[in-house]
Amino acid sequence: MRRRLAVLLLAATTIGGAVTVAHADPAPTLPVEDPTAGSVIDPNPCSTANQASSGATADSCDTQFTPIAKDGGTLFQQVGGAHFNETHAMAGSYTPITVDFYAVRFFDQNNGFAGGAACKDPDTPFEGLEDCERVPVIWQYTNKLGEGSLWREVYRAEDQGFVAAIAFYARGKAIAVGGSGKYPYREFSNDSTSDPDHDPSGKGRIWETSVSRFGDSDWHEYGADQKPTAPNLPADPSPVDVGQTLKAAGANPPDAVSQQLSKPVQTPMRALTALDCSLLEEFCVAGGIQQLFMWHKGAFDKSFGNGSPDSTSDSAIADKDLGASGGKADDVKAAINFRFRVRQLRFAPGETRGSNVISVVGVTSGCCDANAANNLPRVLYWNNVRWQVIGPMQRSIIARLPQSVPDSFYALSVRQGGTPSIVVTPGGPEKPLEPTSEVLGNLSPSSGPVSYDCVGLITLVAASGFGNSCNDAPRAAAI
Repeated sequence: MRRRLAVLLLAATTIGGAVTVAHADPAPTLPVEDPTAGSVIDPNPCSTANQASSGATADSCDTQFTPIAKDGGTLFQQVGGAHFNETHAMAGSYTPITVDFYAVRFFDQNNGFAGGAACKDPDTPFEGLEDCERVPVIWQYTNKLGEGSLWREVYRAEDQGFVAAIAFYARGKAIAVGGSGKYPYREFSNDSTSDPDHDPSGKGRIWETSVSRFGDSDWHEYGADQKPTAPNLPADPSPVDVGQTLKAAGANPPDAVSQQLSKPVQTPMRALTALDCSLLEEFCVAGGIQQLFMWHKGAFDKSFGNGSPDSTSDSAIADKDLGASGGKADDVKAAINFRFRVRQLRFAPGETRGSNVISVVGVTSGCCDANAANNLPRVLYWNNVRWQVIGPMQRSIIARLPQSVPDSFYALSVRQGGTPSIVVTPGGPEKPLEPTSEVLGNLSPSSGPVSYDCVGLITLVAASGFGNSCNDAPRAAAI
C-alpha cells in the first residue's frame, strides 16, 4: 500500500525567498544500460560506482540511473506529518496523517500556502488512508511577531476533490486550482486520452483569496459561470458511432468520418493540475488534460486546447489582426500534439511582454494513449502572442540516456529567458520495475529557427524557440 502522509519540510536555506514542501515515493530501479553506441562498457560498473559513493553497500549499485538515497543533512527540517515507516504523526506535528499535500507556494519567507486533500473523516486510521474519501484543503504558513512560525488549516471543502496547485498574483492575493475527483499521482489507466472528460480526477475547481476583492481573507470557490470551456477534439467515437456516421455519409464515408473526428467542441473545464501567476501583473495560467486557461485581473478570459485553431507557421501570426483580442492569438501551433495532462506551468523569471519572447513554459505527461507509440511528453510555451506545443519528444534523439528513460515530464524550473530544467518520471500506472526519475537540463533557448541537438535531449524547431547554443548542454542528474 502506498504511504500517503502529509509531511511539512522547511528549508534551512532559501533561494529567492522560497520555502519548499516536498513529498516523494521511492521507485524501483533498472539495470544500467549503455547510453552511447560504440562505447566501452565497464565490466563491473557497480563496483566502480560504489567506490565513489559514500552511501553505497557491497550489494548496491549506486549509479546515475540506479541511485542510492543519501542523507540530506540539514537542508530540510521535517516539522509535520509522519516519519517514514511510521503510522502516526511525529511529536509536535502541525498536520495529522489524514492530510496529503500536492502543492506549495510562498510569497516570501513569512507567508505561504500548501494545498492538497484530507480524509473527510478526521478520525480515519492509518489503514484507511488509501481509500478514504478526500476533500480539498488549504493550509497557511505565517511567521508573525509574537506568534512565531505556524502552520494551520484555513480552508476545507465539504465535497470530494483536491487542490493541485497554488500561486500568488500579488501580496495577499492568490489562486488555487484542482479537481472534483481523485488527485492524479500517476495516470489512472493505460488509456487516459480516449475519454478525458470522464477522467477520475474530475472537473476543474478554482479558489481565490483577496481581501480587496472579497472583503475578507477567506478562500472563495468559483461557481460554474466563472469557469470557461475549452476547444477540444471529441473523444474517440465508439464503433456504433462510427457505423451510424458511415451509414449517414452515403457516397463518401471517409470524408464524413474525418470531418466528425476533426471538428472541435467546447468541453467543460477538466481537473486542473498546473498553475502559475505573474507578479508583474494580475495574469495567471492554468492547465489540465489537453486544456490551458488564461486569467486576467479577476476572471478567465481565454482558453486553449487540442481543438484550438492549429497553425503550423509563425507567419500566420503576422497575417492576423490581433487588435480585438488584446494582441493574443486564439490559435495554438501544433495543437493536435496537445494530448496529455499539463503537469506544471512556470513563468520565466524577469519575463517581459515583448512579442516572441518566451514568458511561460509548461510540461505535460507522456502517458497514457491507447496507441503506446504516442506516449511521449510535450513542452508548451507562451511567447506573449500564442501557445506552441513542442513534441512529442522522441527517444531516438536522447543520446546520453538509456532507452529506459521515463515517459513523462512532471515538473520544471525555469531560468530567466525561458531556460528550463525538467523532471522526467514514469507517468502511467505503477509497475514492478520502472526507470528512475531524472532531472534534465539546463536546456538553452536562443533566437532563430534552428534545431537543438547538442548532446541531444530534445530537438526543438521554432522561430524564437529553443535554439542550438551548446554552451550549457543538457545534463542528467538522478534523484
